[in-house]
Amino acid sequence: MPLVVSGTPTPLCYDLTMNLSLPTRRLTVDEFLAWAVRQTEGKYELIDGTVVKQQSQQWGHSKVKAEMYLAPLPEPAFDSLEIADPIIVVEVLSPSTARMDAMTKLSGYFKVQSIQHDLIVDPQHRMIMHHKRGSAAAVKTRVVRKGVLSLTPPGIKIALTDVFGPAR
Repeated sequence: MPLVVSGTPTPLCYDLTMNLSLPTRRLTVDEFLAWAVRQTEGKYELIDGTVVKQQSQQWGHSKVKAEMYLAPLPEPAFDSLEIADPIIVVEVLSPSTARMDAMTKLSGYFKVQSIQHDLIVDPQHRMIMHHKRGSAAAVKTRVVRKGVLSLTPPGIKIALTDVFGPAR
């Protein structure tokens, strides 16, 4: 599940709980949110207008995601379904969704003008792929395996040992 941090409303995920048939037509973000709040089970996200059910997470994936939640990122309001003008998007890779997370979602996120950083966290390889908005339509990419990841804006630093624990 992506963690979208502060800037135009861009909800991409919603926690839910029921195995049901998904909408078959493309939805807008507002339609997705209206549909999502009526669900009682499951976890879904909206990708290019299509509602996609998310898979169960393994412990390692959940642990790294929890560490990213504890990173010094700006926080939305407690009851937010949407985050206005997001600046940072964080995806924690899982084997079943790695291709979609690293390709399809990445291009979609940078269509949102306020997003400056996309972090793809790979727990298996203990690295973060940092995609940063550059000049014009350029997106700069770097792989961070150790040390500290600095994100400007908003001016925060994330130590990789805080995310992955001490080096093995």
